[in-house]
Amino acid sequence: MKLPDSGDNEGLMNNGLEYDLAGFPSCIGSIDVVHIRQWLISSNLKIAATGKEKFPSRAFEVMVNHRRKVLSATKGFYGSTNDKTIIKFDGAVMSIKNGLYSNYTRMIYEENGNMIEMRGMYHINDNGYHKWGTSMEPSKHSRTRAEMCWSEMCESLRKDVECFFGVLKQMFAILKYGCRFQNQSVMDNVFLTCVAIYNQRFMQSSSDEPWEELVSLHSLDADTDEADSDAAVFNRIRDINGVVPESGIGLPDGMAFEDEEDDTETDLDHDARKKMLIEHFNYLLSQDRILWPRRVGSSRPYLRK
Repeated sequence: MKLPDSGDNEGLMNNGLEYDLAGFPSCIGSIDVVHIRQWLISSNLKIAATGKEKFPSRAFEVMVNHRRKVLSATKGFYGSTNDKTIIKFDGAVMSIKNGLYSNYTRMIYEENGNMIEMRGMYHINDNGYHKWGTSMEPSKHSRTRAEMCWSEMCESLRKDVECFFGVLKQMFAILKYGCRFQNQSVMDNVFLTCVAIYNQRFMQSSSDEPWEELVSLHSLDADTDEADSDAAVFNRIRDINGVVPESGIGLPDGMAFEDEEDDTETDLDHDARKKMLIEHFNYLLSQDRILWPRRVGSSRPYLRK
């Protein structure tokens, strides 16, 4: 498990190829936290280890790319620790925030079709994280059609890490049904070993090859079964394009939702980068250049023929 080398531009572009085709240039992967149940734990640690899962657990943060290859994983935290705290102890994420890829640049589109330079890389995540310039999340309350379309795609691409957790738990019963180790270090080693085995099997297969079969947004058949299609997000985006006014999302004039900040840290770069990405995505969308990647030879294709 390691992040792509900061000086290897070709490797960085290959790692994020699927994100680039889907309208998210310079995205390195998606992150989230998984909770593994602890059946045996000291009585004085039960409260600290019990979080939203309502049972004692150990929390691990993982970053994967769109091919579901693990790029990084942390040691465990008590289950009551929230994502905003865990991310500050994630060495891989913090290295990106501190400028690991600050020299990496990409040319992206502005709203009017002109090209500008965007520096650095970022990951995508849910709304439980800080709003840093290197972390992008779907908007809770989209104010424009462009922002809603971008958020729909971001939410869909972010599911990579959720799917990885499901695959990992199916591979290892000790993660699916919970660990019976009382020693926290042993439990951490078990999780990281399972991730290493998964990655080893992943590298031995053809899964690390770029997903070359692509489907364009406007090529979707109207008869596609959305309930069983992983590309149903495109149909939602197409519907949004047809019914949502450009000026807003149905709010009365002068009214807007206020984002809930809580204890969220917000970088000055966050809003600027997010605005750039939304403009780039929607320019490509208007040109019918957004593509949905699917795995070559997949037993469960994204679109039914």
